[in-house]
Amino acid sequence: VPGEASWLTAEYRPTVADSGKTIFAFRFTPSDQENYEMTAGETAVAVEAKQIVVKVKNASKTYGDANPVFEMEVPENELVEGDSVADLALRLNCSADQRTPAGDVLIQGESGALNYAVEVNPGVLTINRRPLHFKAVNVSVKYEEALPGTYDFEVSNLVNGASKASVGATASIEAVNMQASKKSGTYTLKIRNASVSDANYMVGSITDGTLTIAAAGQETKDPGKIVEASTVKV
Repeated sequence: VPGEASWLTAEYRPTVADSGKTIFAFRFTPSDQENYEMTAGETAVAVEAKQIVVKVKNASKTYGDANPVFEMEVPENELVEGDSVADLALRLNCSADQRTPAGDVLIQGESGALNYAVEVNPGVLTINRRPLHFKAVNVSVKYEEALPGTYDFEVSNLVNGASKASVGATASIEAVNMQASKKSGTYTLKIRNASVSDANYMVGSITDGTLTIAAAGQETKDPGKIVEASTVKV
């Protein structure tokens, strides 16, 4: 019989939890109302979860850092009107922590939603090598003193208890623009060939140092301090 059926409480949207349990009243209005009467009834509604596919967004961090906040890519217009991403009840997890070596680690997820059957495509967390900052150690000597055989350097931005030696940090340092007489003055200690053998690190910034050669009889003191005049016998 041609006609139109409608729910008496049309604004109510049944959920999976209502499936087969909640009874809904309906009305049927026949098109031919001369020969057929309008009727009403009740029925249970089978509610299936809505299928939806989401993807974990790729993310990145630097070795030694805490994991970033992971996010999801949800297709537009796939959620039922009035629902939000929170209704998908997504739980994301990643095995990486601050000690996980540089490389790629999967970000996986699962859903606890009742009204959605969620398929979660994993993302990738890329752990980048940590930049190691090299800095030449400043040196001060007197004119008549011998220059150091080698010059030292410091490294910073280490994590997880690592040291300059444990990460295999090396560099060659030389004083540039120095004359053969090695006369008094300030010279640049240039860092060359900086490298690091640990695969979790890479060479970051490089800061040159200074070599200060004080004139004979002049005291070498920290920059900024006043140096008293001294008498020199020639």
